[in-house]
Amino acid sequence: MKKFTFFILIVLFLSGCTGTTSQSENLIQKLQEEDHTVIEMGVGNSSGPRLFSVNATYYKVDGKPLAIYEFPNEKEAKKESKTISEDGTRIGRVIVEPIDIPHFYQKGEIIVSYIGSDTKLEKDLENVLGKSITNSPILNK
Repeated sequence: MKKFTFFILIVLFLSGCTGTTSQSENLIQKLQEEDHTVIEMGVGNSSGPRLFSVNATYYKVDGKPLAIYEFPNEKEAKKESKTISEDGTRIGRVIVEPIDIPHFYQKGEIIVSYIGSDTKLEKDLENVLGKSITNSPILNK
């Protein structure tokens, strides 16, 4: 009986080590593979109003701000991505005043926010996440 219990414990332990990665981890890994320097800044709500039902994890990618919002599932992420205006200056009832071009991406259970105009970073985000769900004709180059 002790051997059986030990075997079950080993199986349970190893089943937790499946090597699965989240969409967020996959994105960070892909950006690093493209020679971007990625530094995690922390988790939590920014000093401003809450944009989504989940807090963001904030990063600096080559010194530029990037936020990843990880939802419980893809359905929730898609639902909340629909609250982002086409130009990225409004999320739900919150008006956002970007200092540069707002880019929002939704893939799987994540929404990614990048405010900036680094064309290499934009291209690499698009390669991993698909086309930006925002289009800023006023701010576009």
